[in-house]
Amino acid sequence: MNLITKYDSYKEGLPKTEIYGIVDKNIFQINFDLEVNDKLTFDEISLFIYLSYMSSRATIYNGKRTVIGADDVSLYKLIYKTSKLAGRYQEKISKIHKSLNHLKRLRLIKSMLYIDREDIIIPDVEDNYGRLSPVTVESIIKISKGDALLKHIGVYAAMKSTVYAGSTNTSVVEKNSKYIAHMLNTTSTTVDRHLKWLRDNKLICYFLCASEKGTVRKYYYADLPDWENLRDNIKTKIKREHIQLIA
Repeated sequence: MNLITKYDSYKEGLPKTEIYGIVDKNIFQINFDLEVNDKLTFDEISLFIYLSYMSSRATIYNGKRTVIGADDVSLYKLIYKTSKLAGRYQEKISKIHKSLNHLKRLRLIKSMLYIDREDIIIPDVEDNYGRLSPVTVESIIKISKGDALLKHIGVYAAMKSTVYAGSTNTSVVEKNSKYIAHMLNTTSTTVDRHLKWLRDNKLICYFLCASEKGTVRKYYYADLPDWENLRDNIKTKIKREHIQLIA
């Protein structure tokens, strides 16, 4: 099989949408301004991204982006996909509680009480945001759970936040795992593991290229609906940069 055509069968049948989830890119930059002991962890960044994606406009809060029913226990049940409190649930709920408190203290989210329910409000973002494909995020939510679910979404969101698919921009992700790890306050090995999971589960399309001598390898990524942009981008690189396609 010609590797450059490996996604050509996607020409028909891929779900398309003009509606995207968004994430404030500042979540990936805030750590640069924080003291070492106050920096957001990979888990906390990922939880914020999850809450951002799950939020919707709520009339009771004048149209603000809101996660309805987002107390510690409710989020635990939602993220870990369980209706029961069993096993090490106390440890996991405590972790969620601490993460939420940290996000609140940094004013990244706001907690509101409505009758006997706790809701979370996510600040609006007018620009400097990353676009998340609902097809990809919903697939991640469907086939994973717990910490893994949050971190898969975190890596995906960070990756997508390095580009913006607009009229003058590319939808192709060219940043390496070291760069993405820096955004998430984690290691490149951890990012590589989650990117491999996304590849293995066919949630993103990719090409792996190597330098002419084969000494340097690099992945290029895009959302599934953007496979043509990725393919054409790689074709151009092969001609101009003398790279070789290996996967």
